[in-house]
Amino acid sequence: MMADLRATLEKLSNEFGPSGHEKAVRELIKKEIEGLVDRLDVDAMGNLIAFKAGVGPEPRLKLMVSAHMDEIGFMVLQVEKSGLLRFAAWAGWMAGCCWASGSSSAMSGCQGSSA
Repeated sequence: MMADLRATLEKLSNEFGPSGHEKAVRELIKKEIEGLVDRLDVDAMGNLIAFKAGVGPEPRLKLMVSAHMDEIGFMVLQVEKSGLLRFAAWAGWMAGCCWASGSSSAMSGCQGSSA
């Protein structure tokens, strides 16, 4: 069970999904949960809404689980002669390590901010 959870979290973490471009993440989540829920809907804003009917006598308790599908993204503004990338944040971010994806390759690195 834990290995399945780890594999699912790894797939979700590796999927491309910066703010406004969550379609691939949404499709992955749909694929993972479609057999577990009674209904899946996508609203006009791109939110994935899954519904699972409860069992037992009325009134039934209700539970809502809410989470973000997007991730922090960066846009490369310039590549210096030294190979240093200058970029702008696509959404809010904190200093740390990240990976960059191009049309044919991906690379990892660390970025930070100065005080």
